[in-house]
Amino acid sequence: MRVLVIGAGTSIEEAKRANVSEEFWPPTMANFAKKMWDGPIFQFSNYWLSDYLTEQGIDPGNDPISVFTTLAKEPESVMNLERLFEYCWVNRGKKFEGDWENLIHHGILNPLSFLLNKAFYENGVGVKQLEVGKLVSGRLKDGDLALNLNYDPMFEIAAIQQGHQLTYVPHLVSRKSILVAKPHGSFNLLADEKFFRFAHPDCIGAVPSSADNFRNHRAIVPPRFNKRYAQHPIARIIIDGIVSFRPDIVTFWGVSLTDSDADLLDVYRKWIASTSVIEVINPDAAVTERAMGMFKRDVRHYSTLEEWLG
Repeated sequence: MRVLVIGAGTSIEEAKRANVSEEFWPPTMANFAKKMWDGPIFQFSNYWLSDYLTEQGIDPGNDPISVFTTLAKEPESVMNLERLFEYCWVNRGKKFEGDWENLIHHGILNPLSFLLNKAFYENGVGVKQLEVGKLVSGRLKDGDLALNLNYDPMFEIAAIQQGHQLTYVPHLVSRKSILVAKPHGSFNLLADEKFFRFAHPDCIGAVPSSADNFRNHRAIVPPRFNKRYAQHPIARIIIDGIVSFRPDIVTFWGVSLTDSDADLLDVYRKWIASTSVIEVINPDAAVTERAMGMFKRDVRHYSTLEEWLG
């Protein structure tokens, strides 16, 4: 069995190979605020940002987003997206009713949906053929797991284009399919106060019917310092459904392995205790070095997708 861990670099690779203008590439942690909140097309005012900067002893001025994005460029800065979302999480409910949900909806889902539509949709066609995801999913077999840490469902769409059937964790496998786990949430993961369900992945930009109370913002877990899956019931249920897996191969594709993902790192260590092969597909060799330091194991490094496919 293979576990494929999918990070932000995968959607960017898909956009590159589709010759998408860099303006419409999905964001990374480094450029998230600039691209999602301060772009030339889609602007969003984070109503917590001035308070956050002031608490850090920084004058937010008339343009707190520019102040934040400038400070967050420094690699060693404590001023970063994860700490900002942590501040928003701790202070949720203090601005106005539904402030956290508004932040998720307008600060993540709307701008990301816009970028994905510009990058991967074609009038009269729908989603373009996603060649990168098709190549990678072509190496997966029924029963393999794709742990997708992205909010977008582009990999799942590519896998369907490749001919796979999907089963979303925590659903039980009742057919030949690959498993997909999305503990950070997804555009097609809808929830009300008690239940959640996965819609078809080809739903970018779709608005859930007002006839029910299911919304995708309820299942989104932002990049947040000190986050724990126990704080998010849906994420916890999804993780609980995969933590006992014992894969033969673990492949990290476009993943940065950040220290703040403490819960995820614990899951990885449990998997790696039984695996025979660990692979990293990433142009940054430092990620492989980080993996070897974390897991105390040899790791196979592939700088490009072609090296891995070969």
